[in-house]
Amino acid sequence: MKKISLLLLCAIFMLACNSESTPKAVKEPQKKEAAKVSLKLSPTAFQTKLNSLGKVQLVDVRTPEEYAEGHLENAVNYNFYDDDFKAKLATLDPNLPVMLYCKSGGRSGKTYNQLKGMNFKEVYDMAGGYSRWSEEILKK
Repeated sequence: MKKISLLLLCAIFMLACNSESTPKAVKEPQKKEAAKVSLKLSPTAFQTKLNSLGKVQLVDVRTPEEYAEGHLENAVNYNFYDDDFKAKLATLDPNLPVMLYCKSGGRSGKTYNQLKGMNFKEVYDMAGGYSRWSEEILKK
């Protein structure tokens, strides 16, 4: 009988310790990583987003020759093929939205992935690049 009573007492004690009403140890607040937004947008959605954002870093990653043939207004040209390309990306503010494009989406897609890895908070890449933007936006 003593064994059963002792076993019952232990079971009650264990249940009481696991009860939700028992105060839990205070946990240190965890630092939450800043929300990140990284999207590949169609040219129309890209243009809409560009128009809706206040301050933005618009980056054309084509060659200077491609850039000279036509580019989005206020875009800076960082040549993807330059030796100092990564250093130029590092000069961008990671707290401000970055909007990228190239000719067809390949170089800007690679740059998009680089910036995501560099902890930029908002990165937008134009799917289809300047070629598709010219067809969808300029020809309207």
